[in-house]
Amino acid sequence: MATRRIKDITNTATTFASDDFIALDGSTQGTRKMDKDDLIAEVSAGVSGDYLEEANNLSDVASLDTSKLNLEVPDVGTAPNEVPLNGMLGDMAYQDSAAISVSKAEVESTTGTGSTQALTVTDGTDTNFVVQEDGNVSVGGTTFAAGKLRVEDSNGNHVWLKGRSSDGTASVSFRNNADSSYNGRIEVDDSNGMNFQVAGSTRCTIDSAGRVGVGTASPGDLSAAANNLVVGSGAGNQGLSVFAGSANEAAIYFADGTAGNQRYRGYVVYQNASDSLAFGSSGSTRWTIDSSGNLVANSTGIDFGSGATTTLDAYEEGTWTPVYEPLTGSFTTMTMDVASARYTRIGNICHVRAYIQTDSVDTTGASGQLRISGLPFTASSNFMSVNIGYATNWGAAPTAGYVVSGSSQIVLTKRKTGITGSISDADVTDLTTGAVNNANTLILNGAYEVA
Repeated sequence: MATRRIKDITNTATTFASDDFIALDGSTQGTRKMDKDDLIAEVSAGVSGDYLEEANNLSDVASLDTSKLNLEVPDVGTAPNEVPLNGMLGDMAYQDSAAISVSKAEVESTTGTGSTQALTVTDGTDTNFVVQEDGNVSVGGTTFAAGKLRVEDSNGNHVWLKGRSSDGTASVSFRNNADSSYNGRIEVDDSNGMNFQVAGSTRCTIDSAGRVGVGTASPGDLSAAANNLVVGSGAGNQGLSVFAGSANEAAIYFADGTAGNQRYRGYVVYQNASDSLAFGSSGSTRWTIDSSGNLVANSTGIDFGSGATTTLDAYEEGTWTPVYEPLTGSFTTMTMDVASARYTRIGNICHVRAYIQTDSVDTTGASGQLRISGLPFTASSNFMSVNIGYATNWGAAPTAGYVVSGSSQIVLTKRKTGITGSISDADVTDLTTGAVNNANTLILNGAYEVA
């Protein structure tokens, strides 16, 4: 048979074209050359179906499901030509209508909008995912006008991401379906600044230098010494609130480090529990405004500077203890009966006042000038006078006095004779002595310079 086939082929043709086939002739039991078109016609006439050549093989495509013309994926199972359960599908080949392999799959649909969609995914009722030909993507809806990617829920609330647009910004926007415009937006502009918008207006800005503006889009316009955080717009009432519990503190700290009190070298603290406002420096409270509105110094006062003519570095009020004393020696007995004795210090000036008297005085062992000791502060090198407004029950009543330089004593003075007489220091002998109560009464006041 081989000889006859070769002989038949040789008799029929000596050359073969690229699309010729070798066919078995049933009547002659030999072989002959047959071209592609004749072979397809012969097969189609004898067997139902339409056939196409696929790399010199015949494929019956008419009997296949029309949805699988270009791609047939085998079922999973154990039957012949099925993929086992643990099998893997390594490659999928996409082909065009002419059975030519291509590098992409294209699906077009107009479902949901009037514009051609590159890809639409539905659940059979609702459109859940759409990719437009221009690259816009919608998840949960079919609206694209707002940006490249839009994600929407069943109520129409949505968020969309948009690349750089004509206004020079890229943004993420949020909208409640009940509103006509976006409710919130975060956008980045060409200057690399970031704006946070609410209800269509910018409420907060972080510029390219990291400065934050709340109520202003230009925090860099303020002083460079304090524009890291700017609150306010320069129009109308503006403010900053620090909200704390009724038993807690609301504070603003100024730091120059992270160790110890470097974290709060300066501060303004409102103490809600006591309703007081504290001002601190060098890590300690220096002044406090108490709940009554009083300004209370912690331990220092007010310094007007080296060029000031007056130094107000302290304010203090209190009581002092006046005691009659001799220049030399001491009294045998004397009971001081002090009705009142107070002082007020303002800066370096101390104002004193007193209402004093004695009981049971025995001056034995005492002599010289009569003084009043116990002033609250030591006097400077300057002498200052003391006034006596009332004096009674004396042997010879004093009429005035002066503060001794560098001491905490008042020297009492008197006139020797009459209103025009000379003035001299009062003496121990001028006191009323004996078992007498409420004697040697004085009411005085005066001021002196504190050392």
